[in-house]
Amino acid sequence: MEDYSTKFATMIMQIPNTMYIFEVKKPCGYGEFVLIYKNMLISEMIKVVATQFQDPSIHSLFFMNPETQERHILSITQIHSVDDPITVCQLIQHLQNSESMRPAIVSAYPSMENFVVYRVYLSDKISLDALDKIALDKIALDDT
Repeated sequence: MEDYSTKFATMIMQIPNTMYIFEVKKPCGYGEFVLIYKNMLISEMIKVVATQFQDPSIHSLFFMNPETQERHILSITQIHSVDDPITVCQLIQHLQNSESMRPAIVSAYPSMENFVVYRVYLSDKISLDALDKIALDKIALDDT
């Protein structure tokens, strides 16, 4: 049993070196922790979340700035560039460097010193459609 406990403790302590911990929240408020390797592609991250939630219809996630409610949507259908894939680590760095999205990339549990947990949200179909309409309306207004 000691061998198991030692290996398990070692595995847990290695998480910050190789993985991110995401608290994935549903629109209803329910959430789970999902471990994602830092070098995974964003599309792979979404697939892992879909697998963990046992819901193959999950094709998008979003980060949200809690102060402004601004969202950064990750969608498998919007990931086009196979030649220039973006890893989860690159995404986190990009969001940390974005002034408007930096508040979305703070630990969901700041008292956990060794383990940073980022919060990401599942989108329901209705809210994604509404966001797409808002984006299209904004583009239309910008063109006038």
